[in-house]
Amino acid sequence: MKLKKFNQDKMLSIADTIQNNKYLMSVSNGLMASLPILMIGAISIILSSMPFEPYQNFITSIGIKDALGLPANLTIKIMSLYIVFFVAYRLAEAHDHDSLAAGTISLMSFLILTPFKVIEEAQYLPFEWLGAQGLFVAMIVGVLSTYFYMKIVNRNLVIKMPESVPPTVQKTFASILPGIIIVALFTIISALFDATSFGSIHQFIYTYLQIPMQYIGGSYWGLLFFVTVSNILWLFGIHGSMVTNVVAKPLLLSMDLANLAAFQAGEPLPFVISWAFRFLYSLIGGGGCTLGLCLLMAFKAKSKQLKAVGKLSLPTSLFSINEPIIFGVPIVLNPILAIPFIFTPIVTITCAYLATVSGIIPTPIGVFLPTGTPVLFSAFVQGGILLVLFQLLMIGVTIVCYYPFFKKLDKNRCKEEDKADKGKDESENENLAVASN
Repeated sequence: MKLKKFNQDKMLSIADTIQNNKYLMSVSNGLMASLPILMIGAISIILSSMPFEPYQNFITSIGIKDALGLPANLTIKIMSLYIVFFVAYRLAEAHDHDSLAAGTISLMSFLILTPFKVIEEAQYLPFEWLGAQGLFVAMIVGVLSTYFYMKIVNRNLVIKMPESVPPTVQKTFASILPGIIIVALFTIISALFDATSFGSIHQFIYTYLQIPMQYIGGSYWGLLFFVTVSNILWLFGIHGSMVTNVVAKPLLLSMDLANLAAFQAGEPLPFVISWAFRFLYSLIGGGGCTLGLCLLMAFKAKSKQLKAVGKLSLPTSLFSINEPIIFGVPIVLNPILAIPFIFTPIVTITCAYLATVSGIIPTPIGVFLPTGTPVLFSAFVQGGILLVLFQLLMIGVTIVCYYPFFKKLDKNRCKEEDKADKGKDESENENLAVASN
């Protein structure tokens, strides 16, 4: 018991450290802030690039194909511009600094690091490093520029205005000197990398950081690692997704953006593993793929408690929200359900990965769906009716995985309920006997 409490306290401490790290959380919160932009871009791509020939012929014939795809060019293809601003904004906000100034300075810094191209003496800024390929630089710049901004402001290296000046004007002038210093710093960095064989920090980061991290974190084994750690944390009552997503989401989201861009261009999708893939196959009913367990409890449980929890939790489980089951059964610190809770997502991910790489089902196109998107609908958005049918099959797999453990749990709960009912009857009989005497 002492060992269990020690392990739980230690895991809680590690999880709290990660969750309370303002720099890591600023990246995660910055990505979340970009959700409306990602959704707009994804809808634009679906409407303009839906692989259905009669539909394509129709929108081409009436001349709206390019118009339907225009929002995607100004959202998905320049996603890094939004990300660098939002990451800086959230980090400055977490430290009670001027978030608007920090976001603006970080955006300027990112653009300074991004190389221009020249065609016939005309300069232009290509999409190459503004989308998925520039995502890591955007996150790094968002954090670093804001860190420097806060350090400069904390040392009072700002232009101070008289108290009579309106606060808005005071803030504007206070950000001038930090902005000059930070922009000068990133200008030097840009010039140094321009003198190397890489040509820009974007190419350097993409070659030595982004590609290797995508290869490791975005691999089949990398996804299993993130999902398994998340579910182990859930078993100790820790919100596992909030902990692991700080690291996993930036990696997997960059793959979604690359897949969306390839889908719009009519090219093969470059990544099988992505955030969309994880959403479809490791969160069927929520963490631990508990939709199968919820269905068993709602329709097969003999235990009154399990049946009641199952019926109450089924609506939320269809939207991949399973806290009612995790804490209501509970799954937390439950040795019977721990095994299927950890291994069921491994089974569904493995089945989906093998089916995808073998060409049986299509790769999810990478639409970034918000938490709470219902099962089956999310599959339809990511790949059409074939993914819907496959996700239905995976729901069946979750039922099979949980069934023997559910039967054991149901049997134990029935015994406990019978014992409680028997004790209640004996107590009532004793009370009647006392009353009759």
